[in-house]
Amino acid sequence: AKAAECLPAGIIRAKGILHVIDADHPGGALAVYQLVGKRSSLTFEIGAPPPESRLVLIGRSNAVDLRELEEILASCAGGQKV
Repeated sequence: AKAAECLPAGIIRAKGILHVIDADHPGGALAVYQLVGKRSSLTFEIGAPPPESRLVLIGRSNAVDLRELEEILASCAGGQKV
């Protein structure tokens, strides 16, 4: 959810299947992320986490700095390539 607060305002919709590793899920967990406008949700599901997270973002034309977005996503991915 930290990433949702950091996403640029030009992002208006997002949806993804994520492999989440955090204090509550040190071995990894399957989560579904959705963002519509300013509302977002992260729901943990039963099942094995995917090998990679997949995220689709929809934004206003020319309203998002792609380098800034890559940096935000990389910070949430533990510095891994996004």
